[in-house]
Amino acid sequence: MGRPVNKRYLAEDFNANAYVVGGSAEDTVTSINSQKGSKTFNVTNSEGTSDCLLVTTAPNEGEMRITALDSDGGQYFVVKLFNQTAVLVQDDGVQFDDYAKVDWTALDTVNGGYSAIADGDQVENVSVSILAP
Repeated sequence: MGRPVNKRYLAEDFNANAYVVGGSAEDTVTSINSQKGSKTFNVTNSEGTSDCLLVTTAPNEGEMRITALDSDGGQYFVVKLFNQTAVLVQDDGVQFDDYAKVDWTALDTVNGGYSAIADGDQVENVSVSILAP
């Protein structure tokens, strides 16, 4: 798996849809507790806590989808997440090609706003933000 994503890079709530194991539906406000594998994260939302596999489609039980936004508000889904970069596939965003590896940040209220890029300050063709919904 390599190094897991450092907790200081994880926002309090991500723009993610997670359908936790044992839950009744997906929830859009999700906290990522830790990374368990290259595409598996331990998450908590209103439905509970469980390990979820990162996917780019609507999540089924035990899956989650993370959404990223570019500087024009274009939307992408995260394929893989690293400490300071993310691999993306397009939803309606056009600044990055599918499977582009770009810088990312999250507005982190837990750790005092550690992130370099605040909401709406993404740099065109360089970065995306993963923010609370």
